[in-house]
Amino acid sequence: MATYTTKKTRELVARIAQNLNRHLVLPLLEFLQERQLYLEEQIFKSKIELLSKTNMVDYAMDIHKSLYHTEDVPQDMIERRAEVVARLKALEEGAAPLVAFLQNANTVQELRADKQYCLQMLNDRFQEDLKRSPHFLPNKVSSPPLLPVTGMRVYFAHGELSLFCTREMGFIL
Repeated sequence: MATYTTKKTRELVARIAQNLNRHLVLPLLEFLQERQLYLEEQIFKSKIELLSKTNMVDYAMDIHKSLYHTEDVPQDMIERRAEVVARLKALEEGAAPLVAFLQNANTVQELRADKQYCLQMLNDRFQEDLKRSPHFLPNKVSSPPLLPVTGMRVYFAHGELSLFCTREMGFIL
């Protein structure tokens, strides 16, 4: 009976994993590791392969160290980590004005105070910044492929701001 259950579990996990995001497959691999349905070495190699396509480089390095019982990691992992850290810093710098705005209790309270005023206040204060944004499209669009992308950006930004402005508590950082 136990081997039948083990076989079914393996089949189910393999079937589910095909349809999941890489980050959601990791808990399945942890489950298989706890149940000892595969050799630990196989699971570690699977984790490293899975993580090589993500930004979770430090975790992949830790698994590599555990698998090979060494403190050395391949040079490509070190280079990938440097790329990921550089990209993270660039994204943090890009998001800094928004984070500063949301961390200021006065501006957040002003944003929450009157839900009707919310969009007008955002427009008044940040319209100039929007014009300087590299993603801003002027009235005349020179290349049609940019329009759907910008439309999606506007749609998502509108959705996020709508959520922020209509919730009683707003976002809690």
